[in-house]
This record gives sequence, structure tokens and C-alpha cells, in this order.
Amino acid sequence: MLILSMIPNYKVENFSFKDSSFFLKRFSSIDMDKEDALIVFEDHIRELEKVHEEEIEAQRKYIRRTNRKNREAFLVRSSFLL
Repeated sequence: MLILSMIPNYKVENFSFKDSSFFLKRFSSIDMDKEDALIVFEDHIRELEKVHEEEIEAQRKYIRRTNRKNREAFLVRSSFLL
């Protein structure tokens, strides 16, 4: 549910299975049953999760790099005081 809440303009009604108009609008012209539509949707969600994980890892790398640079700068400046 966390990933879905990050999608811009996400509304629960858009993905409601009670009202299948969401799927009917998108898959009516394609010869696809509900199971195939759910597989496509599942693949889409997995791709979004993958992108999200990559963004989190990039943020972690940035934070580690910034912290390392700050530590190195501190050591350089403190060596002048001694």
C-alpha cells in the first residue's frame, strides 16, 4: 500500500476490484482476461517497487558520501589545531 500511495493522483477508487471499469477501459480492446490483467498490473507494481528501491539506495549512497566527506574535512581541520 505504501508504494501505491506514492503514485501521483492515486485514489483507491482507481484500483477498486468491485468496479472493474478501470480494467475494462484499459483492456477492453485487448484480448485479455482478468488474470492476464492482474499479471500486467503486478508487473507494473514490481517495476515501481524496483525504481523506488533504486531511489532509496541512491539516497543512502549520497548520505554515506556526504558523511564521509564531513568526517574527512573534520580530521583535516582538527589536525591543524594540534
